[in-house]
Amino acid sequence: MRNIAVTLCKANPSFLVLSLPRSRSTWLSRYLSYGGKSCGHDLAPRCGSIAEVMQSLSQHDGSCETGAMLGHQVLREELPHTKFITIRRPAHEVVESLARAGLNVEEEVYRRNAMLDDFERLGGVRRYAYGDLRDPACCKEIFEYCLGLEFDPAWWLTLQELNIQVNLPDWLRM
Repeated sequence: MRNIAVTLCKANPSFLVLSLPRSRSTWLSRYLSYGGKSCGHDLAPRCGSIAEVMQSLSQHDGSCETGAMLGHQVLREELPHTKFITIRRPAHEVVESLARAGLNVEEEVYRRNAMLDDFERLGGVRRYAYGDLRDPACCKEIFEYCLGLEFDPAWWLTLQELNIQVNLPDWLRM
């Protein structure tokens, strides 16, 4: 049944970034939407099936996802040619950030963090630290790896100081 999902897609995404929430995933999706390339953000939670996830991902060149690690085995199987990246923010920082927003989701954050560990152990994943997203050399590497384009320092400078976040109440309703 799962292979049907791939055949429904026009094309598989060329990259997929997995991270915990509050790890600059929204910022990164904006940064990786460049030069005619489209990067989605948190597409998986809006879908009701694996086929819908695959179809949604196929509409973009890549996506930054904070919930897709829940199906990381399926993603790996269905997207064998996709470049995978993880952005790792310490789980306790994510818990603290979400707690400041009134959310008590510590157990879920640590569960998802363990899934990211499992995903990385399978190999073929580039891992970046959350704090390194402030470093132009790191962002250059991610940009060129994901998009296959030459780094545009002016684009990075335009976005580097922006605090781009989801609307948390809307995100929770989703």
